[in-house]
Amino acid sequence: MANRDLETLSKEELITLVLATEKKYQESHTHATQLIAQLEAAHQELKTNMRILMHAHRLANVGKSAAEICHEINNPITIVATALELLRGHGEGEAFIRLIHKAELGTKRVKALVTHLRQFVRQEQEDNATEVPLGDIVEEVMFLYKDRLDKAGIELTLVKKADPSIMCQKPNIQSVVQNLLSNAKDAYDDQPAIKERPLRLTISEWGDRAVLSLKDEAGGMDEATRQRVFEDFFTTKDEGQGTGLGLSLTKRLVESMGGSVELRTVAGKGSEFILSFPKVSLETESRSRSEGKGSKYILLVDKHQDFLDLCTIYLEHKGYVTTACGTIAEGLEALKAEKIPFDTLMVDLNPHDQTPLELVQAARQKGLLCIAMVGRQIHKSLQATDSLPFDLVLHKPFDINELPWRFTIAQKNRLKNEKMRA
Repeated sequence: MANRDLETLSKEELITLVLATEKKYQESHTHATQLIAQLEAAHQELKTNMRILMHAHRLANVGKSAAEICHEINNPITIVATALELLRGHGEGEAFIRLIHKAELGTKRVKALVTHLRQFVRQEQEDNATEVPLGDIVEEVMFLYKDRLDKAGIELTLVKKADPSIMCQKPNIQSVVQNLLSNAKDAYDDQPAIKERPLRLTISEWGDRAVLSLKDEAGGMDEATRQRVFEDFFTTKDEGQGTGLGLSLTKRLVESMGGSVELRTVAGKGSEFILSFPKVSLETESRSRSEGKGSKYILLVDKHQDFLDLCTIYLEHKGYVTTACGTIAEGLEALKAEKIPFDTLMVDLNPHDQTPLELVQAARQKGLLCIAMVGRQIHKSLQATDSLPFDLVLHKPFDINELPWRFTIAQKNRLKNEKMRA
């Protein structure tokens, strides 16, 4: 308003104008104060997220180091286990057999630790679903969670009324079991007055379905909680104590495998989660285990001489003709020489060695079964291919006694893939 206009205003009008201007100033100041507070809160959140990100980065480095350690441990453990198996037939006396048995138990314990750690720290997941015994997966997760549940006073038991197999991506079903165990532990943690804390896993079959149930006595849920328990971000925990995604993710993963999830709960008593999956028959694989047929002439390529020696001794003891090579170049030379009618290639995929792709491609052109032996991850040169050129992947350390029927499984995989491409 111009000065001359102000001069024409009365005293009352001037007071009204001043009060209105002051009110607008106060509103602007309040708004600015709110914006500053929001910016400060956003800044604090950014700092918190940066700390979380840095911590996640450190954990990633720890996981990477653990995976490297697993890879280095795999070969000597496999060598020791193989040597013990071979020694078993060269000694006499009860004391000797007992010592061999104790040594085998020790190596199996280390092998189990390495296997579980490798499966949980490796970043890549298997893209293709495979047939796996449901009980094996449950026992693997129980192995890792047992100490945690024991400390919480939870008595975990597994009842196997059957041993069905399912078609799944193994990391996904591991996450399902892990989420269910974690949810049960949280339920008991919310009920400190409960002293007896049973937690029962049951594996069974119902027609053509494989069934996994987990039952607790942690007080159950009320109807309102039961109705929302599978919703994204729904949680009964205090703010900041949970994401509310565990059970919703579990339901989606199970349904992605063609399965279903049922919840039975009684307030004041307990809850039971019942998971149902399409069952896969392993009759063919069982026959393969007993027959152990499908390969005869083996080309074995691995840079670890001790492993080559022991593996060769074992395979030849089982009636296979084995040619052992310490480098990719030696393997190519043996393959191209055509002095031996190889039908199977077993090659170690050490990510730091020369690329095995040329050897694998040459082997496939000659119709050989191709079996990869991996400790942590495949060679970087193979990661960009549309599909891995292998009929079977063995994760070290593996049980050398399983090689005969593993050869047959590789043959079955080859035939199945050829039918899919036809």
